[in-house]
Amino acid sequence: MSSAAIPVAMLAAALFAASWALQHVAARQEERAELFDPRLLVRLFRRPVWLLGRLAATVGVGVQFLALRLGPLSVVAPLMVFGLVIAVPMEALLTGRRPDRAETNAVGITGFGIALFVYSAHPHRAHVQPGVAAWVGVVGTAALVVAACAALHAVSERWSAAALGTATGVLFGLAAALLKAAATRASSAASLLSDPRLYLYVGVSVLAMILTQNAFQQGRLSTPLIAITLSEPVTALLIGVIAFDEHVRMGPARLTAAAAGAVMIAVGVRRLTALMNVQQAPAAAPPHSRPRTAP
Repeated sequence: MSSAAIPVAMLAAALFAASWALQHVAARQEERAELFDPRLLVRLFRRPVWLLGRLAATVGVGVQFLALRLGPLSVVAPLMVFGLVIAVPMEALLTGRRPDRAETNAVGITGFGIALFVYSAHPHRAHVQPGVAAWVGVVGTAALVVAACAALHAVSERWSAAALGTATGVLFGLAAALLKAAATRASSAASLLSDPRLYLYVGVSVLAMILTQNAFQQGRLSTPLIAITLSEPVTALLIGVIAFDEHVRMGPARLTAAAAGAVMIAVGVRRLTALMNVQQAPAAAPPHSRPRTAP
């Protein structure tokens, strides 16, 4: 793996973080839309803040494309988690509120724990292109997960943002795998444009973009973004190991580091869950405002 893949991937993560924060600000200003409703995008196209976010995302895709040419999918995709550490405080500043220290700390612990856990596996790039059967299995499994998340969104308002964020992360992980396949095989611009996986990547990315806006309309940026950032690297890691045959090596030291990363993830997720429960709990009415009971 080229050592240049790591800073390039982190630059892509920073660009995606700026994109998420800007898009969230714009999406929260729109009326709540139905799931997968493309008319939401039509309305958002009229907002300069949202367009600036999409510009950051477009540049980020180009930088991610370069990172995927330099390193394995199972390393590059998890490094996108660092965008989470930047996006939450950035969104707070954009909306004029002071960043929540407890929320930011929990996000940081979770993100660093995932990065440590995945990096400890030390995946190595394999020169294997998944066949048609492998892609059918990958796309079919991703579709089932997205459908299950959409069903959870429909029946549970409490878990709606997390469910949509998880589905979005799965689609982003699938999109990264498709981009990786196209980037690895491309020897010229013509060969890249003739690769059907590039167009499947575009389709999955558009679907993920619509779902992202649905997720961002559910509430604070942190809830869907945590779900996106957790599910995307896990999806990419699984696809990298199973479909691309990227090798994972674990020794005693790396197992210890992976265990430490897993503990940090557990602590971060527990704190985030507690924070979400506090945010979602209705505030108790003051005594003088409560209705009196009839005698």
